[in-house]
Formats: sequence, C-alpha cells, structure tokens
Amino acid sequence: MPPADTTLTPEQHADWLTPSRAIEILEAVYGDSTLSRETMLEHLRAGIVQAVAETTVAESTRSVRGNFLPIPPKDWKEISAYDSVWKTGHLTYGFIDDYSAFRSKGTMRHFNVRFEPKSVHAIIKDVTPRPPKPIRIRPGIQAPGSHVAALVEAPAVNKGGRPPKAWWHSFWVEMCCRVFDGDIQPTTTQAAILEQMQQWVSDQGHDAGDTVLKEAAQRLSRALKARSET
Repeated sequence: MPPADTTLTPEQHADWLTPSRAIEILEAVYGDSTLSRETMLEHLRAGIVQAVAETTVAESTRSVRGNFLPIPPKDWKEISAYDSVWKTGHLTYGFIDDYSAFRSKGTMRHFNVRFEPKSVHAIIKDVTPRPPKPIRIRPGIQAPGSHVAALVEAPAVNKGGRPPKAWWHSFWVEMCCRVFDGDIQPTTTQAAILEQMQQWVSDQGHDAGDTVLKEAAQRLSRALKARSET
C-alpha cells in the first residue's frame, strides 16, 4: 500500500501531468502510442517517474482512504499498456491484504493520477524523433483512416460565415489517428466519439460549441459505419 504521507500539495498535483498528456508527450517523439505507454510503465516500475493520486481508496477488510498519496513502483507491475488509466486517469487493481488474518483480497483505487513532469520529459531528452512509418496499401484498399480524410477539409468550406478554428485541422488529424490506432471503431457509439472529441478539445485548452462537436461526432460515426458495411 502507498506510504501514509507525502509533501505534495493540491496545487502542485494540479500542475503535474495526466496519464493521457504524458503519453502524448512521449508519442510525439516515439511516434507510437503503445510503445509510449510501455516506455512509461518501465520508468514507473523503476521508480524513475513518480505518480501521485488525488484520492486513494483501499477496499478490503481494513478500508483505508487518503489524499495525494504516491503510488509505489511495485504497484505498476501488473498494469499493462492497454489499461484504462491512460485514458481515464484512474487506476484500479487488486492486492492481498497482509493485515487480514486470512490474507483476503482487496481492491486499490487511485483517482486522478498525475505524473511528475520533469521526469517524464527526461525520458525523451536524448531520444531522436522517429519518422512516421510508411503505410503500404494494396490495390483497391484504402489507407486506414482515409474514409474520414474528407471530413478534415469539410469545415474549411466557408462562404461568408464564421471562419474555422485555427486548430480544427489538428483536431481532425487526431481523430484520424485514433481511427488508425483503433481507439475509434465502427462499433464505437456516437456518444463515445463525442466524449473523446470533447476531451481532446478540453485537454488542448480550446473551446468549441456543443453543436459543432455533435455534428462532427455524427458525421464520423456515420462514415465509419458506412465503410464497415461495404
């Protein structure tokens, strides 16, 4: 279980990196989401990168609750590159309660996990950015994500109305990448797509109306389903 105290203040914790933001930083250099998550896990397990949760709840025969507690390196041992913590920021795993006479199983829940920024940036300090991998396409088969490429340009068509946001193209590039990585699939609901879009806009510090994002989510959802049925 995590140590009982930490000198981290709420203000300091707010300035640390969320898991999703930390992975974006690594991915900008490694060019691969899975590799970035695996690399982060190696550094967490080695204690090179410190992680602290805003709230920790240990549910067992002896329930424990604490705020701003560090997450020990050993607690990342069973976490994979595909765990939900990288998107939600919440970490959940089972443990054996050594304080119980019967060594009963318990559940550890860490909410709002953050990573120490300097140690995250140090990971890629001496790494040469990897060029994007070329995509080989067989005749008659479209490149992954190409079925949403037309949507990237759609907002640019503007006749007399409000001009598109400067970050709009980056937004659609990100959505295309998520389709390519499998984070957004034909089976992903429109509501789930909308949630991802809203989260990206929020994480980047941008502002977009609900109507605009709802229309974008609807168009992407329809495009994916139409392609999957052909």
